[in-house]
Amino acid sequence: IRWEKNITLGEPPGFLHSWWCVFWDLYCAAPERRDTCEHSSEAKAFHDYVSLN
Repeated sequence: IRWEKNITLGEPPGFLHSWWCVFWDLYCAAPERRDTCEHSSEAKAFHDYVSLN
């Protein structure tokens, strides 16, 4: 086991953080939650597109 960890502060937050941000944005943009939390216009457009098809 290598106990020494070389962690640099400039690294990106990682996959899990990125995944959570996308999930939360899409969750908040759902039509039933649009008025209760902030979301991006891209997430709203995604839900609008999916609901048309």
